[in-house]
Amino acid sequence: MELRDFKDEEDLSRWAADYVVSRILLRPEMLLCVATGHSTDRLCMMLVDAIHDRRANIERLRLIQLDEWWGLAPDDAGRCDVQLHHRLVKPLGISPDRFISFDSDTHDAAAACRSMAARLAAEGPIDVCVLGMGRNGHLGFNEPGPYLSAGVHVAALTEQTRRHAMVDRMEASPHRGVTLGMANIMAARDVILVVMGAGKIRAVEDVRSHQIRTACPASLLHLHPKAQCGIYKANNE
Repeated sequence: MELRDFKDEEDLSRWAADYVVSRILLRPEMLLCVATGHSTDRLCMMLVDAIHDRRANIERLRLIQLDEWWGLAPDDAGRCDVQLHHRLVKPLGISPDRFISFDSDTHDAAAACRSMAARLAAEGPIDVCVLGMGRNGHLGFNEPGPYLSAGVHVAALTEQTRRHAMVDRMEASPHRGVTLGMANIMAARDVILVVMGAGKIRAVEDVRSHQIRTACPASLLHLHPKAQCGIYKANNE
């Protein structure tokens, strides 16, 4: 995995957005996965602007959800799909059939994972997967532990993940999530890891060490042939 340092969030977000647009121009029907959260908020805004500025053809562009907090109401502002609708689906005019999301109409999380796995198998692999990294090194809801799940699965959330800033927007604090697994992420043709935000020094050091450990899921991206990581370390870190 290629590691790059950036002077601020703006430069990091612009680099990632420009790379995604370059891939869209080459493959207009591509399947794009973008994580939600602070790390990608500005990136999404820049991506929308860049697509319009470069007049990229997105009539066949497809978007797939990385993960979702489980047990929230369909209209809860903290939901990942709600944020994706706000930041990408609506601004880009992506039709419902081109947005692959976890089924929020079922109370069965395992069934929602099976449905997502079937959609990904039919329409994948992911062309570009844009990820953020949690303070404990998690990707999506692939949490640190003695082992990691390969496919789409239900994940028990760590206490640290449940203190994520996104939880502040929610009516209730979820204990579970549904997420694409590490094999789904590793199968992506291109991976971009965007690392920014306070409190991630330990996880960044783990990634920089090039030591591959399930205790830091993000470190597994060193095994990916086309993974890139952009890092912005705030002055107080």
